[in-house]
Amino acid sequence: MVISNNDISEFLELIKNKSFTINGKRYNGIKKSNPYNSSLKKENNVYKFSIDSSSDYVNLTEEYVTSNGYLYEIPKSIVKLKRTMNENGLRELEFNDDNLEMFSKGILREVKDTIKLDETVENIITIASKPVSKLYFDFYYDKIICDIRLNYNNKEINYFDNTPDILRDEDYENEILNTLNNYNFIIDNDSIYLDDVDLIGEFLDNNLEKLTEEYDVYTSQNLKNTRIIKKDMNISSTFSIGQDNIMKYEFNLGEISNDEIVNVLEQLKKKKRYYRLKSGDLIDLSENDELKELDNIIGSMNLNSKDIKNGEGVIPKYRAIYLDSLKNKYSIVKTNNLFDELVNNFNKYKNINISLSDNDKKILRDYQIIGVKWLYNIYKCGFGGILADEMGLGK
Repeated sequence: MVISNNDISEFLELIKNKSFTINGKRYNGIKKSNPYNSSLKKENNVYKFSIDSSSDYVNLTEEYVTSNGYLYEIPKSIVKLKRTMNENGLRELEFNDDNLEMFSKGILREVKDTIKLDETVENIITIASKPVSKLYFDFYYDKIICDIRLNYNNKEINYFDNTPDILRDEDYENEILNTLNNYNFIIDNDSIYLDDVDLIGEFLDNNLEKLTEEYDVYTSQNLKNTRIIKKDMNISSTFSIGQDNIMKYEFNLGEISNDEIVNVLEQLKKKKRYYRLKSGDLIDLSENDELKELDNIIGSMNLNSKDIKNGEGVIPKYRAIYLDSLKNKYSIVKTNNLFDELVNNFNKYKNINISLSDNDKKILRDYQIIGVKWLYNIYKCGFGGILADEMGLGK
């Protein structure tokens, strides 16, 4: 069976995990890696890089080389490098300090596992093993920022540091970035951050703990002190009637200041999950029934932003009857004794039989008697009432 150059790669892929014989010599499979040893030294301020092309390597094709009992599939970058050097008749690549960073970010990354550094460059270039990583998190105004620290051979650097003297593990560093990206962090302009309050809340509530299972994570005291407030904020709305016969309302907003409540309720209406208070704590709006009740009560009472910020005010006394119907629906509604007495009187006199003289009974029709009862009821409850034209009561 004759295998053409066009088919050799496909054929070798089929036998990569088997033992086979080439020219009478036994091989134990195919490795996808670079077998070539290379070296770097410095002479008279000139760096010299070379690749070992001894007889230990036997080319089956340009991409496949036999060595040490294995057939190697050479990475394309190494194939291209050797081809370029051969075509130009180069046994060594020479460059100066100005091109060291370019060499480190290019060729050196491709040969880092097989290169030998001469003592003349060991203090200049560090081929580091996998670094020890530490992730630091802190609040910066309304953002959570992340600082990635990497320790390469006892030298600690920031992820964004320019380090031409260290051959960094890009694959591992990209793993960290991908993990942070999965948690919705933005990587931009030498900074890593979260700036959406819902994503910040989700990160602190759930994802920060998950991250500690993968990396060494450190948080600032500011971040540690940040609470996620979910329930039981001790919010209440009190409606009371005083000795002056005026009905008042007062909101107790617990840990929310009066000037923040409007913004909190606006975010609630927008279906946002979290709101960050000026104190730095976050409220979980999705689980806070007290806030939802407060929002409904404020809407029912037609209170405006100014009323809400004041936290207290005066409302018409006749609204007490409607407010009483909300007490069973909303746990945060509270009333005082005079309020309860008013409601009781209203219910007491609403359908009471009133005494009318015989003369009154002759004059009043049935529907007019209902009107008299209504006037009597609002009189006993201290409400004001007006009989107007076209009410059909025959004033």
